[in-house]
Amino acid sequence: MGCSSERPWAFLFPATAYGRTIAAMLSVRLKTGLTADCMMLSIEDGFLKQTRPAFGGSLMADVFCRQAFPQMATVRSGVFPLRPAQKGRTGMVRTIVSEQKNRCILLEQEGTGSSGHDLTDARIVLAGGMGLRTVEGFRLLEAAATAIDAVPAASRAAVNAGLAPYAWQVGQSGRTIRPKLYIACGISGAVQHMAGIQGAGTVIAVNHDRKASIFRFADIGICGDCRSFLKGLLERE
Repeated sequence: MGCSSERPWAFLFPATAYGRTIAAMLSVRLKTGLTADCMMLSIEDGFLKQTRPAFGGSLMADVFCRQAFPQMATVRSGVFPLRPAQKGRTGMVRTIVSEQKNRCILLEQEGTGSSGHDLTDARIVLAGGMGLRTVEGFRLLEAAATAIDAVPAASRAAVNAGLAPYAWQVGQSGRTIRPKLYIACGISGAVQHMAGIQGAGTVIAVNHDRKASIFRFADIGICGDCRSFLKGLLERE
């Protein structure tokens, strides 16, 4: 295989379902370590410094693989800001593994209910949590998101409760995003959720609980009813 002949210094994979699977299988075959879901990468003393959440997201751990190469990590999408293109800069692309005939046949494709927009590239995100309470509450959120040209999102608790699809999930176990504006309705502000929006430009939090943790992270805090706030967005359409 190409790894034996090319002897790469490091392997980086996207922290998607497919990327995690391939990375894990390859690390076993190469007999090297693998750090999953990295939030930051840097080079220190000639080694890849891999930073990822630990203990439920309550702290960030720095991981080094000093005894085996290549160094391998999966990296969550959206954690690094998109750098401006450098005119005239080029790179070398080499095909190591030739494509083989796909043995899989696509029988059916079903929408995810994400309004056809990608959370990763969204400029405005309107997210809901358990404070919306019902599926109807999230339908209201989706309608409000359409009205302000935003992409709908949800907390893990809301997704686990069946109130919103997994494609909407933002946080440590969902998407990591960097929108210009993030509006959180009825989201408490758990560390795992905030890890997914740490690159957001402006955060607006709407919650009836004055002591909600999210107010410590928000640039603008509104203590009030989330449904009334969403209906207000619809009325301004």
